Amino acid sequence: MSRDRLGEFRAEAQNRDDDYRQASPQAMEMGAVSSHGGPTGFQDMVREVEQDIEAIQQQVEQVDRLNQRTLQAVGDDQISRCRQERDQVSGQIDQLIRQAQGRLEQVTGENQRLPPADPDTAARKGRTAALTRRFQDVIERYRELEDVYWKKSRERLKRQYKVAKPLATDDEIEQALDDERAGQIFTESLLNTSRMGDARRVMRDVETRQQEMRQIEKKALELNALFIRLNEIVNAQQEVIDNIEVQVGNTVADTAAANEQVEKAISIRKRTRKKLWILLIVVILIIVAIVLAVVLSVKK
Repeated sequence: MSRDRLGEFRAEAQNRDDDYRQASPQAMEMGAVSSHGGPTGFQDMVREVEQDIEAIQQQVEQVDRLNQRTLQAVGDDQISRCRQERDQVSGQIDQLIRQAQGRLEQVTGENQRLPPADPDTAARKGRTAALTRRFQDVIERYRELEDVYWKKSRERLKRQYKVAKPLATDDEIEQALDDERAGQIFTESLLNTSRMGDARRVMRDVETRQQEMRQIEKKALELNALFIRLNEIVNAQQEVIDNIEVQVGNTVADTAAANEQVEKAISIRKRTRKKLWILLIVVILIIVAIVLAVVLSVKK
């Protein structure tokens, strides 16, 4: 039977999510030694985060290229060189991710301290939420690439095992890959076959790639915890944005109602003015009639 990877992933992801929550105050100090509370400071911080995200994007695509090279590598020396280069780029990505997260954490904390009624608050929170979503997109891209690489590495190990031991069943291969003692199992299983050369080569490759796959699994858990934390940051900004949208909607409705009342008032005023002119003309006609009647009476 294979191990319950999904259950382990969920349990470990929850633990790492808690670690990210506890580490947030320390993360806020990274990449930010001066105050960024004012508008100018906020814009500077946003530009720094944008630069971090662009750098992460470039490095993630570099990891993708290195993944392909590593999968195609043959021989211990070539595999080792590819892994070292890949590990170096991954380390740079980790540093940039921590830096960008620290800056976003700081901006989020400063946003929470701003007056809710201040128009600048909604603008800042909207910008922060958009920036965080962009960061999430890059992290999601990284997660997908690592997941694809993990699956392809596993499939390659399965094929190599099958070459060295053609009669091996799928369950046997799965068990060997999932067991923490994979190297020992491969040694015991393969060295008893007639393909000694293939067995030794596969065994070395398995030991190397098993270690790499464990690192990928650990990375997936860390990225999952980070993704959850970024969702929390977005939600923290979104609440104020939603309130502003509701207020704007109410204002639009009130404005429309006021405009309708103004139009009615103008219409009433026009009708009233028209009636006043008619009344004035009638009064004048009556006065003229009275004057004419008096004049005619006097002449008689």
